[in-house]
Amino acid sequence: MKPSVLILLTTIAFATNLFADEPRKLQINAPQDWPGEQITLPPSFAKAMQWKGVELIRFAPGMFDPQSESFFSYVIAFQIEQQKPVTQQVLQREFLAYYRGLASAVGKPKKADLDVSQFGLKLKEAKSTRPGATAYTGEMQWVEPFRTLKRQTLLLEADVWNNEKEKRTYVFILVSPNKKDSEIWKQMRGIRRDFFANQPAK
Repeated sequence: MKPSVLILLTTIAFATNLFADEPRKLQINAPQDWPGEQITLPPSFAKAMQWKGVELIRFAPGMFDPQSESFFSYVIAFQIEQQKPVTQQVLQREFLAYYRGLASAVGKPKKADLDVSQFGLKLKEAKSTRPGATAYTGEMQWVEPFRTLKRQTLLLEADVWNNEKEKRTYVFILVSPNKKDSEIWKQMRGIRRDFFANQPAK
C-alpha cells in the first residue's frame, strides 16, 4: 500500500471516530403551538447550578396562563458535559438551584418577597420507560413567579442516562402542577416517547 493511501485511510478513520463522539444536536419534537428555547448551562438566572452543557425546553400552549389547563407545563432536555453519575442527590441539588434561581430572577423586578430557601423538592426512584435510564418522580414546592406569585406544587418526572460514546449525560424532565391523569400529562409523555425513540441506547 502506498504511503499516501495509508495516510488517507488513517485520516478518514480518525475523522469518523471524532464525528461519532460529537454530541448530537438536541431536538424535541412537540406540536407547533409548543414554543421553545435553548440555553447554555448553567443558566444566567441560576449560576449556582454545577451542570455545564445545554438545555432545550418546550412550553405547553397555556404555560403562562393561570386559567389554562396546561399552565406551567413543559418538557426539558438537559445535555450535560460530564460522566460522573447523576444521582438522586445531584438531581435534588441541581433542580433546587434551578428553581430558586429562576424565582429570584423573575420575582426581583416585581419586588416580590420570595424566600427561596423555603423551596423544597422530594424525589423518589421510579421505573423508566427507557432502557438504561434511571427514573424519578418528585414534587417541587415553590412560589410561581411569572403570573401568580403564589405557592405552587410542581409534579416532576425525570429520566437520567449516560451516553458513553458522546461522554454526555442526558436528563429529560416533564413538569406540571396538574394531576398525573390529566390530558397535559398524556401529551408530555407522548413527547417523551418520541424523544426516547430518537436516542441511541448508549
